[in-house]
Amino acid sequence: MGFIEYWKFQQQELAIRWGVKGVSSIEKPRHDFVAEKEIKDPVTGQPTKVFSSPERLRRQLWQIPFVIAAATALGTVISTCFGIEIFISEIYNGPGKSILQYLPTIIITTLQPVIIGVLSEFATRLTKYENYETEGEYETAMTQKTFVINFVTSYLPIMLTAFVYYPFANTIVPYLDVFSLTVKPFAENEKQMRASSVGFQINPDRLKKQMIYFAVTAQIVGQVLEVVLPYVKREGFSWWKKYQSKRAAKRAGKVSDEASAFDAPEEKAFLNRVRQEAELSEYDVTSDLREVIVQFGKSF
Repeated sequence: MGFIEYWKFQQQELAIRWGVKGVSSIEKPRHDFVAEKEIKDPVTGQPTKVFSSPERLRRQLWQIPFVIAAATALGTVISTCFGIEIFISEIYNGPGKSILQYLPTIIITTLQPVIIGVLSEFATRLTKYENYETEGEYETAMTQKTFVINFVTSYLPIMLTAFVYYPFANTIVPYLDVFSLTVKPFAENEKQMRASSVGFQINPDRLKKQMIYFAVTAQIVGQVLEVVLPYVKREGFSWWKKYQSKRAAKRAGKVSDEASAFDAPEEKAFLNRVRQEAELSEYDVTSDLREVIVQFGKSF
């Protein structure tokens, strides 16, 4: 018995022991679901709201233009920054090269979140338009659309290096002159911006460095942003809130106007923990699931 089979067996055994086997089949209905009509359930005899499958399929077909639009918008930005980065790092030989190499990063970190925000909003509206009956179906459809966005942003740079840069670098180098506008204010002469395939050498370590970044560096940065930064931010806001409360109470001549000042001694620890947990952001399990899938995909 393999590890996965053993884990599934243990889960089934625990579900039977706790009396929760099959509980996942009971889906929570959505309040925003709009039914086409009501029919009488043949088993319970109760009226049941239904929505026709052909109509939902017709609405789901809008996912095709959504995927095309997401891939086009994000792909254009990523490909443009990829071309600028190649031009600056491997063609441009003028002053300020060490600083200009960060220009593609600045562009993509500025534009990409805006595009992702617009696409995410459109994905939310499209999922609501598809009119799912349960929260589980809604979350699944939303996760699929979000995964498309994550797939493009995560894998496209690596795919461009592996399938465009290495095979066709010598062919496309002469056409990268269009990106000379990004460094023209810093160049001293035209020769420093001239792209030519003569003497051009493909960087063999480019893909290796990208994989190291995505597999190691990006994970460290993501861990800091997801764990350390929210903790520091929460502690900072909590300290500032207490400071403002004590300052206001001091001006008013009161002892304190904090809610904890009126807690019963036997409930103080419990209420403090409840208030701290209430300030935490909502946990999204699908976000972690997408990160794991993307990380394993990059590893392979």
